[in-house]
Amino acid sequence: MEENEFTTIGELQGYSQERVAALLMMDQRNRLLLQFRDPFPHIAHPGRWSMFGGHVEGNEDLRQTCAREIKEELGINLDLQSLVPFVKLVCDPPELVDQIYVFTTRERIQVSQISLGEGAGFAVLTPIQLKTLDIPRSVRPVIEHFISEYMSI
Repeated sequence: MEENEFTTIGELQGYSQERVAALLMMDQRNRLLLQFRDPFPHIAHPGRWSMFGGHVEGNEDLRQTCAREIKEELGINLDLQSLVPFVKLVCDPPELVDQIYVFTTRERIQVSQISLGEGAGFAVLTPIQLKTLDIPRSVRPVIEHFISEYMSI
């Protein structure tokens, strides 16, 4: 099963089973791509830096969700086979979702390819820059784990 391919960060507290698929991806200069979230109060982490991704819809599997969200949010078509399970983030209340399945990919983004469809903005960031950003408490361990696995300081 696809969900078993993820390393888990956090402990499920027994609330809803809403699932989100997200992506951490680097550019050709090995900087991490992050989304600056819209300032709307009804979304998770408004006005903060986080990952691109979104909710599983219908009968989609996690890879399909991730690829669809990246197409909607960045205008980029990803090969489903390029998506590699990274971590499953189990969020503490009062997060709006409780399970975020984070993929990574060996594909490198070119900033010129991006056509932002959702979010207030994006940036490609170095590990040092990432340390200074307003990243949600629940997401920061995922970013730090990604830095230790894939980025050199």
